[in-house]
Amino acid sequence: MSRHDAESEFHEELAALLARLRPELVAICCGHCLSPKETEDVIYENAFALARQWRGLKSEERSAWLLATVEAHCRRLTERRAAKSQEH
Repeated sequence: MSRHDAESEFHEELAALLARLRPELVAICCGHCLSPKETEDVIYENAFALARQWRGLKSEERSAWLLATVEAHCRRLTERRAAKSQEH
């Protein structure tokens, strides 16, 4: 397989994974009261992080990794908001 073919396959697999998980990812973000813009930012940022981790994860681990990472990211945002509101 050429490098171009491998890159194309990677992009297709990542896009398919994101499409399949999108409803769950949005639900996680909504559960933490993120705005639509924040939700898109969190999903994009963590999809990029997944792309960097891709080769180190087994294919069956990637979904769980992304869901857990988005949940942790949302939890940190929620905790920061709570801390800021207590300061004021």
